[in-house]
Amino acid sequence: MRSRSAATTRSVENWQATSLGKSMGGKGNVLIVQGIPQAEASADFQRGHEIGLKAYPGIKVTGVVAGTWVDSVAKTAVLEFLTTHPAPLGGIATQSPGDLGALQALQATGRKVVPMTIGGEMGPLVYWKDHPSWIGSMYQAWPPGDEMQECWEVMMRTLQGQGPKIASVMIGRPRFTIRILPAFFLPRRASLRTSGSSHSRAPGSRARQWTCTSPTPLIR
Repeated sequence: MRSRSAATTRSVENWQATSLGKSMGGKGNVLIVQGIPQAEASADFQRGHEIGLKAYPGIKVTGVVAGTWVDSVAKTAVLEFLTTHPAPLGGIATQSPGDLGALQALQATGRKVVPMTIGGEMGPLVYWKDHPSWIGSMYQAWPPGDEMQECWEVMMRTLQGQGPKIASVMIGRPRFTIRILPAFFLPRRASLRTSGSSHSRAPGSRARQWTCTSPTPLIR
């Protein structure tokens, strides 16, 4: 049994992309950061992003890179794209994990931190907390608590001989705004630290790398 249907995945990313387009003012160039290109879930995520962005005629997808759901890989892929594409970038549609890597790539090159889709990584959420106008909202595509509860209930009922009788179990689509962000996401001790980077703005300068230092889980 699949715990998440393709339709659910696409719809969540559709809403993410629609929110991204709104944060971009409905125009500009967008970079899509995939997960693992060969994975079915990654393809579903990307289709959802593309469907959501089609609602904005002024937005153009200018590139697609593979982040493989690993921040360090996503950062390298976005850095390579930015190096070979000097045109202004209006937004980034990412698959999380990968949003932190994309954010760090923008900061490392000294580019403006454009609106992005963010999923569940603490770093981008802390950045949003410190820059409230960065994006308008986000949707949590993979709520860990909900998914663990879902799996546990299916497992227990299966052991009791009750099922399952369906192929997919769909979960909700939590939407979050800056107003409720501190109360539901960020631990009281969440803080940011600045570190150096080899991809600095200018010779001898230090790029700002935002990383949450709190080990507290993102969602209870």
